[in-house]
Amino acid sequence: MMMKKHTWLLTIALSGCDSEPATQALPPREECALAVVNSDYSSTAVSLLTADGHLCAPDIITSGSRPPTLLTALSGDVVIPFEPAPNGQLHLIDRFPNGVITTLDPLTGDVTSQTRASVGFAGNPQDIAFTPSPLVSRLRRSEADDLGSDLVALATGETIDLSNYVDSRTQPMPTRFARAKGLLWIGLTNLSADFSVAGEGRVIGLDPTTLEVKRVLQVPWLQNCGNIASVSYTHLTLPTSDLV
Repeated sequence: MMMKKHTWLLTIALSGCDSEPATQALPPREECALAVVNSDYSSTAVSLLTADGHLCAPDIITSGSRPPTLLTALSGDVVIPFEPAPNGQLHLIDRFPNGVITTLDPLTGDVTSQTRASVGFAGNPQDIAFTPSPLVSRLRRSEADDLGSDLVALATGETIDLSNYVDSRTQPMPTRFARAKGLLWIGLTNLSADFSVAGEGRVIGLDPTTLEVKRVLQVPWLQNCGNIASVSYTHLTLPTSDLV
């Protein structure tokens, strides 16, 4: 993802890999361009690389880090949002069981904030869209109330209920965001709470400013397919039959 200087150009998630020890002087932190998450679902380490792939800042935060500003240490299930934050901060989505968003300054490695994406239950956050304030997708629903399996504004706690776009047997279980044709898109996994029932594929398109649902695309030949990604083809067209 191309961004202005001193912010992220690209983020990469790698499973089951270890950081190489530094054997020479590291480049200045201002030259860091890539954030790499090393995770084996037991532990996590985040490192920074230059645009040409050289180590820039090894293990700026790990699952063993416990600075005073970090309320909860990282778990082994950490991912990075599909798009970088406009303020240049690096957001780490600690999915399950922690359910928190950790924000750090990539120039210093300091944790600047840590926010629970769900209170009182493991919401399993999946992604963040900056609209411009952070909008988080939560996969799981609380057993005590109807919260979760929705979208939540991190700053205000306001939620967007997606249950109208699935049937009574399933939950929306939104996953990753994408941007295309001026809309913010989110894929719905559309599964029952015990994962025994799967509904047809659904993709929701929201106005990125008002967060009003503008499009609902049905993908009946796919099930349990919540992850989506945008493509760069200028001739991309969307079906006109599946309007809200």
